[in-house]
Amino acid sequence: MRYLRPALVAAAALGMGGLLVTAASARPDERPVGDVSAYVADLREAAQLATQAANATEWLAANDAKRCAQVSPAASRLAAAAAAARDVFRRYQRAQTRFGTQEEINLIGVVALGLRESRASLKKVAGEASGPLSAAEQAAAKREVGLFRRYLAIRIEDRLRVEGLAEVLTATSFRDFTNRATAELFRRLQNRAEAELRRITGLRIRLDVPIGRQIRDFLEAELARALSKVVLTAGPAGILLNLVAGKFLDPGRLVALVGRELREALRHKGDVERRTRDSIAALDRLRRPLNAPKSTPVSKVRVAVRNAKRALGQTSFLEGDLARELARTGSAARKAELQQLQADLEAKKKDLQRAINLATLRFLLDSQLVGEDWGVGVTYATKTIAEAERLAKKLGCAITLPKPPASDPPTGNNAPTSAVCKPSTIRMEFFSSLGGKLGEYNAVFGRIEKTGTFSHKCLWFVEGSMTTEAFVVFVERIPIGTPGALPSGNCSGTRPDSHPFYHSKKRQLSVSGGERMMFQRAVAGNATVLKGVLAAAEAAGVGKPCPK
Repeated sequence: MRYLRPALVAAAALGMGGLLVTAASARPDERPVGDVSAYVADLREAAQLATQAANATEWLAANDAKRCAQVSPAASRLAAAAAAARDVFRRYQRAQTRFGTQEEINLIGVVALGLRESRASLKKVAGEASGPLSAAEQAAAKREVGLFRRYLAIRIEDRLRVEGLAEVLTATSFRDFTNRATAELFRRLQNRAEAELRRITGLRIRLDVPIGRQIRDFLEAELARALSKVVLTAGPAGILLNLVAGKFLDPGRLVALVGRELREALRHKGDVERRTRDSIAALDRLRRPLNAPKSTPVSKVRVAVRNAKRALGQTSFLEGDLARELARTGSAARKAELQQLQADLEAKKKDLQRAINLATLRFLLDSQLVGEDWGVGVTYATKTIAEAERLAKKLGCAITLPKPPASDPPTGNNAPTSAVCKPSTIRMEFFSSLGGKLGEYNAVFGRIEKTGTFSHKCLWFVEGSMTTEAFVVFVERIPIGTPGALPSGNCSGTRPDSHPFYHSKKRQLSVSGGERMMFQRAVAGNATVLKGVLAAAEAAGVGKPCPK
């Protein structure tokens, strides 16, 4: 229980609030592993190792113990705990199956706290202390506030599409409405961010992540709270986007379309009966993927839920048109037909909402772990291993470093570099949920990241932002015969599974990926980008050569 209160702080700093029960909930006998998530067993082990490392290093600091007989075992425990954390975070990076139980949230808080406190204790023994933030780090925080605006615009636009506004306004008016809402909400969030920047100056909170990253995380959390309080209302006076009173942001209207401006902005739509029947059929189609079996990749379920929510939002304006048509008609037969359409639409909406709720529950889509950047944890854990070795060496002691994974790539299995990420700029186009093209933008290559022993990913970002991912290509080079892993290619251009990869006939290599956001795609086509990366990787000698 000694770590309970700090664990709450660590979990909140990780962006994983909601740690409401004690670390004792991580008991190995709490529930069968298979009943919750494929990752819980590894997390339980990592949490136990992190707690042991925290206890050992805290004892060193409390007793100012600097003999190698005491330092070496404690530093070795820290390195082992960090390696266990790194490995489980890497598994989450490529997760396809469901995850995000409360136990996982609790355990990650325990792991984060254990590593952070262990590292701080060992630094104290070695005579080191965390210094104040540098001018460069504070400047990075201010840049993050600026880069956040593009991210905010995409989130606002997505929320308004869910509300159905894109279906009732002209494309130009929808863009104008989105821009006005973005500017106002950004102003409010920037005021909050500047206050937070002043509050945390001189502190490090989230696992020693640079201050710029910390500010971005704070902004994204504030935006999530704000968007949850946005309410769109439509009536004879106009369309209003309101922010409901809340703790974090002032209440009030964000933006409105009224009067003549509204009349010019509205699309001209008729044939309300046909539109209603089309909507009923679409709602029924969208319900079916939500009843997917538990083995369905969670990424597919998330897309299905998103599509369903958007479709529900689009019915709100249709219902208004249907009600007005019903009020105008004088024919009893037509009135009965419209009333039946109303009833059918309402029934389909209820069916779809129930399916959304059930899918969200079954696949844990409302978990606080959804959307977590696991690369942060992987990087921190990797640095912690090196830090344990450095600090022990500073005290004149050696440590036992964790063994590398048994499946480390053999000699000759070349890793990709940024040179394989072709082209450097991808032209992207985006559409409404009904298929109408709304515009284009550039996605620029940002970096290549290692995501596993044999896996990397090339990341392209929305131009002007290095935080909003637009396109990703995964590059795998898993050799044939690797224990516990499907090969990335069998040198025939195919692979014995159902994943939509492109495979090399020259090397044991495959690529996959695509756009990161809904209703978007590469203008040239995803296949063109993926095949370009594959060809560049082959030319660079990535992966083991195929047997001759």
